[in-house]
Amino acid sequence: MLFAAGASSAIACTRSTGLGSGTQGELVGDDPTLAHLVRSSSIPEASVTKRTSVAVVGGGIAGLSAIWRLVRAGVDRITLFELSDTLGGTARAGATRGNLQADTRYPWGAHYLPVPNAETRCVIRLCREMNLMQGTKAQPTFDTLSLVHAPEDRLFYRGRWYDSLYLSVGATDEDLAQRDRFGKLMADYQTQVGSDGRPAFALPAALSSTDIEYTSLDAMTALEWMMQHGFTSPRLLWYCNYAVLDDYGASLNQVSAWSLLHYFAGRRPITTAETEGSQYFTWPEGNSHIVGWLAQLVPDLRTHQLVLRAEPTGQLIVCDTQTQNVTQWHADHIIMATPNHVASHVVPNRSIVAQHAPWLVANLSLEKRPASSPAGWNHVMYDGKSQGYIDAMHQSFGEEPSTVWTWYQPLPTHSRKLLLAGGWRTLSELPLTDLKPAYGNLRPYIERMDIWRWGHGTVIPKPGLIHGDALRRARQPTGKIHFAHTDYSGLPLFEEANYRGVHAAEAILQRMGIAHDTWT
Repeated sequence: MLFAAGASSAIACTRSTGLGSGTQGELVGDDPTLAHLVRSSSIPEASVTKRTSVAVVGGGIAGLSAIWRLVRAGVDRITLFELSDTLGGTARAGATRGNLQADTRYPWGAHYLPVPNAETRCVIRLCREMNLMQGTKAQPTFDTLSLVHAPEDRLFYRGRWYDSLYLSVGATDEDLAQRDRFGKLMADYQTQVGSDGRPAFALPAALSSTDIEYTSLDAMTALEWMMQHGFTSPRLLWYCNYAVLDDYGASLNQVSAWSLLHYFAGRRPITTAETEGSQYFTWPEGNSHIVGWLAQLVPDLRTHQLVLRAEPTGQLIVCDTQTQNVTQWHADHIIMATPNHVASHVVPNRSIVAQHAPWLVANLSLEKRPASSPAGWNHVMYDGKSQGYIDAMHQSFGEEPSTVWTWYQPLPTHSRKLLLAGGWRTLSELPLTDLKPAYGNLRPYIERMDIWRWGHGTVIPKPGLIHGDALRRARQPTGKIHFAHTDYSGLPLFEEANYRGVHAAEAILQRMGIAHDTWT
């Protein structure tokens, strides 16, 4: 579903409140008032001066991936500045509280890692270091305990749950014909190679073909492309709309046709006997599992640090949000591993080139599952407004009666202020209403419901973004500053965050004169 990496912010909670039937819950997550301080034109004077070799701003997947690459090359004078008290960006996790039988961890955002493509070299390397992938290049093997267990997807429609996310029941001959034609076309795109020798669509996106035949698809919306190709079936449109909402947080009429085709044709995962029927790694805590592994490599972690200014000369002004102390840092190299809109306020003469979709995430801690709930990992309501929910205990084969359902809903960009102004009681009604057709009144099953509001959840690949000049310029280093985030790919995917972090690190290794092999 969502999320590969995200903005760093401080954690703030409201007081607990009741949902009814003894249920408690909180608004948890980032305090936007702290992050918004970077907008201030007033920069306080520093009282202390310090030095580091490499300063990394932002502890999401991109920043952590950069540190991973630098540490493996022997660089150890690295300081990571993180505004929150925990690392991970949108790949953070929580844990159950209260009287639940199992101490269950659950995600607050990104919750899976796709099995990598053959060309996604740095993710393959990461998987091997984490023992998710072993064996030879010709005969790899995968950690079966970390692969999503069957059944994977469930779709609720008119009182019943069905397998898979395409609604086949009741489909007309024309519906099925369009579905099959779309599938064949995507399979064809998966094998196409441009005149430059690159795959039409690759992961990371930077490895994709630059042929105009493909890049021109970035100029139109996904919906326009589907209409041009006669894909008018309501079921196919729903399926494709769900797909782009799931990854990008925006609908077919908002994202580019290139990003739609990349979703379906860009993934060509390495296939082995273990991956038959599953193409994803996941854990109860989601991608926080990967964050925990990467975090062990950080040489110098500074949390609660708000970077107010980063100069191309290597100077940073950093405020400790707990002590209010302001420090001036001098770095030989800087990696801004933050969203583009944050960098635009911190680095001089930067402009915002991308928009982000807000997301609402609710974790429902259930004392027991309703009897009508099916076994499965991902559960989606065909007539709902959300992206559905995942079951945190699915990887444990549902042995515990209690569990946590993580429910996701992307929201329009214009609703960001309403989302951040919304109280717990109002927002807690959204998942309850969305899931009511399947479960009726869920309140008796829920011990607590906690809610996270992501004001800037995922970058939206609008037409003209991915292959546009503005994004190309935004990726370029400025003096000693390098930029690493999914924003600079235009696709909010784990592979893109990992690639951008490694790419920035290797550019710094080049400047340092450190011999290294290329992971990207």
